[in-house]
Amino acid sequence: MPAIVQRYPFALMGPDESGQFSIFLDEASALLGESDGKPLFDEMGRPSEAIDGIKRYLGELYQMEIFTRDFCRYLAEHNLFVPFTMHVNKTSDPINVAGCYVVNEDRLNNLSTERFLDLRAKRYLPGIYAHLVSLLQVERLVELKGGLGAL
Repeated sequence: MPAIVQRYPFALMGPDESGQFSIFLDEASALLGESDGKPLFDEMGRPSEAIDGIKRYLGELYQMEIFTRDFCRYLAEHNLFVPFTMHVNKTSDPINVAGCYVVNEDRLNNLSTERFLDLRAKRYLPGIYAHLVSLLQVERLVELKGGLGAL
């Protein structure tokens, strides 16, 4: 399950003008209750260990979001993305999923040594290679899920 989904019913907001973050929660969520689970605050109104763990997790997600944003911006600025339409032909009615972007392997392979070393220094290469390998698995994923409608 994607980490951004696992964080629910909590969300991180900020930073505000002073650099502070706030934690929000969906009070209507069935995942929250007064009788079961761990308290978010102790008897004195101080944050509990549970809320400290939530804060850490949300902070880690925020750092991953920053990294991902910078990663995608870098790839776009260096013209490594190309539009891609995914073709799913495993049903009687083939489906095309447009609006996707992928890293162009030829452009990646033709980068200057300096630019390639910059990708390595920024720790972007593992993400690029994972992305390229995952593209090979799209068709298999559709097969495992019984067609695009199951995704």
